[in-house]
Amino acid sequence: MNKTRVNYIVCIITLFFISLSLNAEMLTSKKEIDDYLISEDYSGVFIAVRDGKVLHEGGYGYANVEKKRKFKTSDQFRIGSLTKDFTVLLVIKLIDDGRIKSLSDPVTKYLPHLNIDGRITIEHLIKHRSGIPELLALVDIKKHYTVDELLNLIKAQDLAFQPGVGEAYSNSNYILLGAIIEKATGRTYWENIQTHIFTPLGMVNTSVNFLNLSTLNTQENSHSIGYIYSGDTLKRASHMEMAIPYAAGAYSSNLPDLKRWIDSLLNESLISQRQRNVIFEKSFGFDWEEWQVGGMNVYSHAGGIFGFSAFIAVMPGQKNSYMVFLSNTQDQYLNLKRHSKNIFLKSIQRAM
Repeated sequence: MNKTRVNYIVCIITLFFISLSLNAEMLTSKKEIDDYLISEDYSGVFIAVRDGKVLHEGGYGYANVEKKRKFKTSDQFRIGSLTKDFTVLLVIKLIDDGRIKSLSDPVTKYLPHLNIDGRITIEHLIKHRSGIPELLALVDIKKHYTVDELLNLIKAQDLAFQPGVGEAYSNSNYILLGAIIEKATGRTYWENIQTHIFTPLGMVNTSVNFLNLSTLNTQENSHSIGYIYSGDTLKRASHMEMAIPYAAGAYSSNLPDLKRWIDSLLNESLISQRQRNVIFEKSFGFDWEEWQVGGMNVYSHAGGIFGFSAFIAVMPGQKNSYMVFLSNTQDQYLNLKRHSKNIFLKSIQRAM
C-alpha cells in the first residue's frame, strides 16, 4: 500500500483518537473529517466505533462511477491483505485445537512434497521471514490457478535469504499457510474460514467474489467497482483472478461484517485473551503496525489490491475505539499527507 496513502489515513485516524482521548466534541471532528474527505474526493466508506457503538459512518463518492451509483455502507470491497488476519487467527485456533502442533513446526511437516528448505517454519511464514520470494510476479493475473499450481510455482523459486535471517513481504508465505491449514484439517481453506470465523460471527457479506469487476456493468450489484488513476484520468482497475491471492488476499467484505470481526477481537467473543494478545503482539505479525496516540497504543493494518484499499486502526485501551476505511480508488490518497497533517494540528490547537 502506498506510504503517502497510509500516512494520510494515519493522520485522519490520529485526529479521531486525539479527539477521543482529549474529550473533544465529536460532532466537530466528524464534520471536519467529512468536509476533508469530500474536499479531497475520497471514494469509499468509513466507520468509527467506540465501546461497541458507531460514532460516525458514511459513504463518499460513487461505488460505480459510470452509473453514478452512490455508496451504501453495506457495499462490498476487496480487502486485500486484511484476509491475512483471518488466516493467522485460523492458524492460532488450529494450534489450540491440536491440529497444528506449534508455530515452530517446519512447513515440510505438512507439505513434504514441496521439498522446500526444511528450516522454514510456520512462524517464518507469518512474519515474512522465510526468504520465499513474491509469487504474484510470476502469475498471469487473469488465469485461474489451483492451490497445487500455486505451490508448484513457489517451490520452483530460490530463496532470497536464509530462513529467519531477513524479512521481506511476500504473499507466497500466506499461500503456504492456506495450504498447511488444508493439510492439517482435511478441508479447504475456504471451508475452514467459513466454519471457524464467518458463520459464528454472522459475517454473511464476506466472501471470495470472482466477478470481473473491470467489466461489470450492473448498477445494482452490491460490490463496488475498483478504480485507479492513470495521470488525471480515472479508469477501472485491472482484474485479478481471486484464486491467486488465496489465503493472502482473496476476500471481499463490508463495514458491517468488519465491525463484527473487530468487535470479536476486542470483546473476545470468538477468541481468548491469549489468542488476541498473540495477534497484536508487536513481534508476531508483520502486517500489524503498532504506534501511539496520547500515550496509548494503536494497532493498524492496511490492505490493497487492484483498485481497492482497506485500513483498520484499533485502540484497545480507549474503550476499544477503532476505525475502518474501505476505498475503491487505488490512488485516492496521494498527496494528501500535508492536508491531513493540517487537520491534525488544528485539532491539537483546539484542545489546548
